[in-house]
Amino acid sequence: MLNNIRLPLPASRHDLLDESTFHTCLTMEKRRAVRARKSFALFLIDLASSAQRADAGRIVSAVSSCVRTTDWIGWYERGKKLGVAFTEIRTDQIDSTARILHLKMAQVLSEHVGPQLASQMTVSLWPAQELAVLQASASGAAAEPSS
Repeated sequence: MLNNIRLPLPASRHDLLDESTFHTCLTMEKRRAVRARKSFALFLIDLASSAQRADAGRIVSAVSSCVRTTDWIGWYERGKKLGVAFTEIRTDQIDSTARILHLKMAQVLSEHVGPQLASQMTVSLWPAQELAVLQASASGAAAEPSS
């Protein structure tokens, strides 16, 4: 059944998952995280302007430098929101790990694409703090989790 599903995962970390596959992977990762008692962080990068959408390839290349082989990148919303899932995070370290990842992602985006895009990134943590959201400030620093 669900254990027999084979997903078309990217051949390299520069490859993007399509929207449907990305959401299927998210669902499976939530289940896996519960079983393994681990957490994951979901970064969403809002490509609000047409210029940002045109730079999607550069954005993916920049973000790819932050991901490990267990993480994946794909379309959360095709052409509008790029998603990056950082998996296999110890639940007792989710907050500190997410802050470090957030600062690293914001720095990489600022250097390669510009600070405006870095300020439009949101981070969802799961299951720690049940999808608490960190909102990037204009300076790229993480704000405190909201309730």
